[in-house]
Amino acid sequence: MGTTSINGVSLVLCCHNSIIRLPETIKRVCEQQPHSQIPWELIIVDNASSDETFQLAKNLTQSAPFDCTVVTEKTIGLCNARVRGIAESRYEFISFIDDDNWICSDWVQNVYEIMSSSSDVGACGGISESAFDSVSPSWFESVHNSYAVGKQCSSTGYVPASRGYLWGAGLTIRRTAWNNLTSKGFSFMLSGREGNKLSSGEDTELCFALRLCGWRLWYDERLRFVHYIPKERLNLLHLNHLYRAFGDASVILDQYKLFLECKPTGSISLLKYYLLNTLKTILTSLKFTILSQDKGSVAESETEATLTTVYREYEYGRTLAYIKSIPKFVNHSNIISKLVP
Repeated sequence: MGTTSINGVSLVLCCHNSIIRLPETIKRVCEQQPHSQIPWELIIVDNASSDETFQLAKNLTQSAPFDCTVVTEKTIGLCNARVRGIAESRYEFISFIDDDNWICSDWVQNVYEIMSSSSDVGACGGISESAFDSVSPSWFESVHNSYAVGKQCSSTGYVPASRGYLWGAGLTIRRTAWNNLTSKGFSFMLSGREGNKLSSGEDTELCFALRLCGWRLWYDERLRFVHYIPKERLNLLHLNHLYRAFGDASVILDQYKLFLECKPTGSISLLKYYLLNTLKTILTSLKFTILSQDKGSVAESETEATLTTVYREYEYGRTLAYIKSIPKFVNHSNIISKLVP
């Protein structure tokens, strides 16, 4: 397992303290009805749960009519769980679903057809809709993409460079592409969600790394899933933490963008770019803070006030991350440069 390239689909479901969310998610997996000639499996990775997630996963799948493996990854972090899932899987197409993703009944079938028909596609993703415990807040529609809800592109097809990435929720990668990355020394610099800690950006990092290696991304609206969002994630505190995490991740992602857009050479020129960009980021953050405070003195709608607050959190996270990352910049850039053909 881990290095083979047998055509088929491996669903990798990563969980952390998921006893409430897991039953419905596994129910949707059990509704899959791919053609009999398509081999597929489910890998459930219990990521350092402190509840009975592991045993529940075993119970829910013990009579499943498909191959299922339940394993434990003791090192907390979504990236660690997904990498473990890849290692445990057997098939060429590895599809990540989160414990709150309810995939459509033809998910496996469509993943297989999409990835089999385009050998240049390193990863593909789809469209989602939301499901709530209660009425969503008025500001949700303005930030729904931040919750991995809605369309990712205007239509089915290759993901344009202006977009450049796909969500980790419902992301399918090609094992050959993953092996291509790891053979060049790729490992995640962004950790993804760690338990209740809202780290982010690892899905975008993976997509950027694939593009640097020459792989393309594909968006397809045949890949449909429902993203269940509990009420505890629909408050301003959670949203602010989410945008702070986006800002924090943007520093590493900016380094990938630098290579994707112009492929610079030389540590001195890279460091010069980084220092100038750090100064620009600090000035932008200060400007945004001043303007947002002035704006706050004028009556705003709830949605406008929310957006002002979360964008401020994004700028704060981005600025702090740029400053903290200065000593590591050249090392990070050297790692990324190895992915360039």
